[in-house]
Amino acid sequence: YPFAVQTIGVGDTVAKKDIQLKGIVANRIAYLGNQFPVQAEIVSNGFQGRTATVVLHQNGKELGRQLIAFGKNDTFDQVTFQTTATQKGVQHYVVDVIPQPGEFSTRNNRQDVYLDVIDGKEKVLLLALSPHPDIKALRNILERNQNYELDVRILTGTPAEATPPADKVYDLVILHQIPDNGSMS
Repeated sequence: YPFAVQTIGVGDTVAKKDIQLKGIVANRIAYLGNQFPVQAEIVSNGFQGRTATVVLHQNGKELGRQLIAFGKNDTFDQVTFQTTATQKGVQHYVVDVIPQPGEFSTRNNRQDVYLDVIDGKEKVLLLALSPHPDIKALRNILERNQNYELDVRILTGTPAEATPPADKVYDLVILHQIPDNGSMS
């Protein structure tokens, strides 16, 4: 600039006595029926030796409550809630720090979290030519994961057991010993 710029700092530099919910760390997506963490980051100033309560709500229902102790004058604490996704769709969660007497502002004690809960079951068809020990091993592995819906069909069984439903769409098809050089091509 062709001129001098003069600045003057204005404001109060005294730290206010306050508890602030600085941030929330949570997944954007969760699978229906799975557990997921919601982590609250709390900053406090002027509450040395005192405690505060952090609460997780969903639709007005309390899902969890934790107590935090402030050891020093200026502290940063984290609280983690483990909760379960019980409904599909976008879910609204609220994290609250219960206000303390003498707090400068209580407007920064609450934050909203939105999470998309999806029914993430992948449909898997395991199609085998005949019964085999590998089929049982694959079945055991796939059924351990609750995000897989497994359908096992053996072609040498009865027609009802061998034929997958015509209206069902699969995300993955596993063919075991198919095609076969002997009887099928």
